[in-house]
Amino acid sequence: MAFPTLFPDGKGDPTNQSLLRDVPLQERIKRLLKFAELISGKWVYRFANHPRFSYWAFNMIHRKAYLTTKWNISQTKPGEAHLTIDELKDMAMSNNSAALISKVSRYVGNIAGRNAYWNKVKEELKAIITSVGAPTLFFTFSSADMHWPELHALFGTNTEIITSEIRRQNVINNPHLVDWFFTQRLESFVKYWLYDTLGAKWHWFRYEYQGRGSIHCHGTAKLNNDPGLCELTQTALKGFLAQKFKDENDCSDTTELDLDIHAGKKAADTACQYVDWLLSTVNPNPPDEDMWIKPELHPCQKRHNDIPHFDVQSDYVDLLNMVQRHTRCSTGYCLRKKSNETELKCRFHFPFEHCPQTKLQFEEVHSKGGNVQYRAKIVTRRNDSRLNNHQQLQLQGWRANCDIQVVIDHYACVEYLAKYAAKGEPRSPLLKLAFNSIVKNVDNNSDPHKVIKKVVMKTLGERDYAAQETMHHLLSLKLHSSSFKVIPVSLNGSRRVRDNVLIEDGDSCTDDSLLDVYANRQQYDSSSDIANMNFVQFATTYKVVNNELVKLPDNVIPRIFPTYSSNPKGPNFGLYCKYQLLRYKPWSTTQNNAWGDQEPTDEILTNHLHEFLQTPYAQTHVPDWLDKWETVIQRRQELEDEPCEEQGNIRDEWMILSDLHTPFESSVHVQTPESMYDWHQDRARYSEQQIQEMPTWIKMKKDNHIIDQQYEVVDTNSFSEMQALAYNIVNTHFVNISPDKEPLFLIVIGVAGTGKSYLINAICNLLQCKCVVTATTGKAAFNIKGITIHSLLKLPIGSRGKKDLTGQSLCQLQESLNEVEYIIIDEYSMLGQVTFGWVDKRSKQATGCYDKVLGGKSVILFGDPGQLPPVADSHFIMLSHQILL
Repeated sequence: MAFPTLFPDGKGDPTNQSLLRDVPLQERIKRLLKFAELISGKWVYRFANHPRFSYWAFNMIHRKAYLTTKWNISQTKPGEAHLTIDELKDMAMSNNSAALISKVSRYVGNIAGRNAYWNKVKEELKAIITSVGAPTLFFTFSSADMHWPELHALFGTNTEIITSEIRRQNVINNPHLVDWFFTQRLESFVKYWLYDTLGAKWHWFRYEYQGRGSIHCHGTAKLNNDPGLCELTQTALKGFLAQKFKDENDCSDTTELDLDIHAGKKAADTACQYVDWLLSTVNPNPPDEDMWIKPELHPCQKRHNDIPHFDVQSDYVDLLNMVQRHTRCSTGYCLRKKSNETELKCRFHFPFEHCPQTKLQFEEVHSKGGNVQYRAKIVTRRNDSRLNNHQQLQLQGWRANCDIQVVIDHYACVEYLAKYAAKGEPRSPLLKLAFNSIVKNVDNNSDPHKVIKKVVMKTLGERDYAAQETMHHLLSLKLHSSSFKVIPVSLNGSRRVRDNVLIEDGDSCTDDSLLDVYANRQQYDSSSDIANMNFVQFATTYKVVNNELVKLPDNVIPRIFPTYSSNPKGPNFGLYCKYQLLRYKPWSTTQNNAWGDQEPTDEILTNHLHEFLQTPYAQTHVPDWLDKWETVIQRRQELEDEPCEEQGNIRDEWMILSDLHTPFESSVHVQTPESMYDWHQDRARYSEQQIQEMPTWIKMKKDNHIIDQQYEVVDTNSFSEMQALAYNIVNTHFVNISPDKEPLFLIVIGVAGTGKSYLINAICNLLQCKCVVTATTGKAAFNIKGITIHSLLKLPIGSRGKKDLTGQSLCQLQESLNEVEYIIIDEYSMLGQVTFGWVDKRSKQATGCYDKVLGGKSVILFGDPGQLPPVADSHFIMLSHQILL
């Protein structure tokens, strides 16, 4: 038994498999953590107090979750299914394992607390803001676990006489109670403060753990009395720019500018009044004035209900000066130095300057393109340079450090929430070290899938967990809370393969996607209301249960993907138009119906979105209608302004020559440009399982493909003098059976049309299985019915693989060259010195003859040195026989 002191009589062992009832492991652990004994008048939690039991249980539960999940990488990540042990070792040796580790980490994203889990939460939060608009405020709540009397009362001690050391030990020994108490306190406080007092419309928050392992909370909320802070800020900015233009220019008619200026000032005043109502940075009694006396009892150790009415203001000041002031800056916490600055500065911008009145300011921001933009900032009324934002009711009710900020910029809001509020916990470097240690020490004959499985298990150590966070998971407490339920919605029409269901003849093996259901929605309900619904409305209102439409709750939010940039100059603007039409324009039967049942092109998609946005339906149902309308107008103007043909461009000689020659294939076949083809529509023809298996199928076909060795019959009597000379040299060398025969090194040079391929066919018919035909490029290899030299000899590409082959890779190379005596390489002009050095090295590895050039293999080069040179390499020079055709 792992913990004999915890189970002295063996009872309660969570690993006991002989229980009469099947109780999940996590439920067993949860009961043990809650088990308490009253000893000397104090509750003692034997299992929760143990320094290692919770970590062992957390590790066991995660391992079991991994092992019981269908984690097969070859099914979910087909691109990694073919990895060999040698390639895994290459990753470890070349420090190139980050991509694989990241994919393994993302695969287990559904397990709560993982960084992939938080990435999914972040996308859901962005979908909420996109759907219902920006929130009113951000809030943060920290823990005063060393002070709260309600918390320490749970430990069974008299809160009026305990010392600081006892408080500290209580927190250390009972992380489960500390974490649970914070969650319960917060949920109750959010209800009474956020909803009952401030009148919140919706909320979202998450729990996070500080460096010392203490829990805290970040969140955001929308208030019903929000005057539209983001819109007011935009109006104020318009007035600011109008005033700036008026000051810098001599305008004869300023009527319109004056209207904008007046509206801007009014909007700014409204926003500032709301901010003053919601939060404050004013200290009634700043400690810098030497008027405040520090209390003997920390204010966080007082219960809110115990404070008499006459002492409320004094309690407020004590809390401000004890928990709300940023008194010291240090390099370990907040001091940072930007790359373009020499001095360290506080990342929270303390100390602030005093300000007599709240105001809305606009700061210049220089974009990458050199354009000047403006960023709005609220400067609050302030008399204390070190005081953090707060609300009196929030602070005195929570009785610990807290923060509150208003949202005045939609885009800054999304950026903040994406990068901060929903960020993952910091990773530990142990994962990368574990990967390297596993891969470097495995046997060369090990199964790669088992090695990857070990790496998957090692992702348990992806980062460090504090005791409170471990307890949070073991007690099954939620990590985030939201007023909405977010559902993923794919516009690609991906279908889910039916699992463990008997499929009768003629039945589909996949379930209809939500896109399929919407396209055929009138078969469930033929009413005009259903027909006039766009896809987003339908997806958030209905679902299909037993072939009937059932209404969803009102709090459902869609997370729709894919999304594309709305930049009218971007390459994907056509796709942006396509998915905007699929989202907001009612359509039926097929996707093409959304753009007039035509084949989608960028022009057709742009024009149809332009037409749709002009309709009253679009103005009512499309979010940010005006922005989308202006974007499409800009795109159409750019298309109209583009000249039909560029004039005066100086063309290189090779461009002119290429126009004089039309490839044979182009003159016979009419090909559809890939940019015009709707690959998403084609994708819908296959199930998700078929799509996942495609890379494996392609690799299997490539590995099992046998090159047809039947070359064209060549009449050697038709050779030219030089062709005959080259052929005879090879024939003489081939028929020579002398044991002292040296390898043949021959270069055959000829420009296009001199019969090099014709000669290669003849030599292949002569040598048969004793030769292998290669080329430096895939196209050249195809033309001579060969393979690339890189594929044959497993040459390194880029920085990866620059070392000797071992294990399975070496065996495959030796087997492929076992009977080969001659290596033919076409288009040798692209074969550089470095690449040819690797050809020599790999040939020696294949034969084991390291004292012979090219391992004793004969090499025949074909090509024209005047053709394309090597890429990022230099021409090589070989002293050997040369035949000029």
